[in-house]
Amino acid sequence: MGKACRNVAARASKGNTTCPVEFGDHVDLQYGGVLLTLPVLIASGILRGASRFNLPKKVYYTVTQIFLSLAFMVMLRVKQLEQSKSLSCGELGRCLGMDRTPCVQTLRNRLHAFTDVADVGAWSLELSRYWMAEDKDLNGVLYIDGHVNIYYGKSVEMPSRYVSRMRLCLSGSTDYWVNGAIGQPYFVVHKTENEGMIKTLTNDIIPELDKSVPNQPCAEELEKNTLLHRYMIVFDREGYSVPFLIALKKKRIAFCTYRKHVKDKWDLNEFKEYTVKDISGNEQTMKLAERGACLTTKKEKDKPVEVIWVREIRKLCDNGHQTSIITTNHALSITDIGVYMFARWCQENYFKYAVESFGIDYLTSNVKNSIPNTYTIPNPDYISIDKEHKSVSGKLAKQKEKLAEKVMQIDHPDLNDKQMKKYINQKAEILQNVELYQNELDSIKLKKKDIPKRIDVRDAKPENKILTTINDQKQLMGCGNNMM
Repeated sequence: MGKACRNVAARASKGNTTCPVEFGDHVDLQYGGVLLTLPVLIASGILRGASRFNLPKKVYYTVTQIFLSLAFMVMLRVKQLEQSKSLSCGELGRCLGMDRTPCVQTLRNRLHAFTDVADVGAWSLELSRYWMAEDKDLNGVLYIDGHVNIYYGKSVEMPSRYVSRMRLCLSGSTDYWVNGAIGQPYFVVHKTENEGMIKTLTNDIIPELDKSVPNQPCAEELEKNTLLHRYMIVFDREGYSVPFLIALKKKRIAFCTYRKHVKDKWDLNEFKEYTVKDISGNEQTMKLAERGACLTTKKEKDKPVEVIWVREIRKLCDNGHQTSIITTNHALSITDIGVYMFARWCQENYFKYAVESFGIDYLTSNVKNSIPNTYTIPNPDYISIDKEHKSVSGKLAKQKEKLAEKVMQIDHPDLNDKQMKKYINQKAEILQNVELYQNELDSIKLKKKDIPKRIDVRDAKPENKILTTINDQKQLMGCGNNMM
């Protein structure tokens, strides 16, 4: 329990008294170092809007004491509430002027009560706008990336998605984070349904950024300068889609991303060596080249082909690989574009750091919420026939290879009658197999046209209620992690 925990009677009064705050002189306090972080925590806005979480009934611990207790636990790398049992609650309580910190059950009850009395999402966005307004290094550049939270439990059937870090398709949820250039997180969008980055950007992230990003140019400034943009978002290849990029340009939002399907290579003489300073101030050399590029949408019935002109910047790696970057930001230099694009790894580093130090993948509570059955999932029938299509297509390709080899054998004039007869029989057998597989493949293609790739989840599981482990308590704790 540590040195303290003396106010037992008051805590047992069930909220009739409030926990007194009394700081004293201490020669040896185990967690006294966390007090050095208190000014930074207050400056980060941990208590901004905390009054909205006040409960209608009288409680022993105030909202401020609960928030600071949770913040200190996060600073001490407590990833789950249960792990707080390993701390000396009395020692940590003295750092807050209390006789002890709240126990695990009290913290759980209060988190649950907070989500009942206040809108956690609104509080999170209020903090996000405050952080953006206070960040002098923001410069209107934001990084968006997804991080998959794998669900290993069995009580909820979470949708499956591809986890790139494990190269497997696993069940879980996806968090889409919005970070600054040095990895500072601003807000996160939790998604149970596997909608993809483009849909999440369009429906959830960009509408919020339109309201939150400070110092955006006004309508008159945008009208006078056609190359001016409101802000710039940086994302990886998951967000590459020509129609989506065109939609961003129409909204006067600049983007910076990698180009997909690059097959050509530029002349090495086009690349020049530049000395640049990265976001951390470290100098490094890059070989860069720039051209203009035209991107077009695919031809579709009853839809005109749309065109977008972008800046294409390539970085020449030591192994000869050329990394292609495209952007509509005409205000930045070629070196600035390279620095901002490759600073995207700060976000990846944040994910690794937050997982190891703050446990952002952990479940805060066992509360299960229901979500509307309004999203689509891959059609099992289409997946089955697609596998069959690939199998038959592979067999047909092998038979065609054998046929090509047989055709090449006819060029040898030294074949006798017996060998020629064997050759003709083998060739006829291969031709028969080619015809059979081709007919089977044509039949599969006809069936495949009538089967949709995706179906509504309500059609696949009409009797099941879709539940998710994402809840407001996780988002409330996530805001505390963002401050760190």
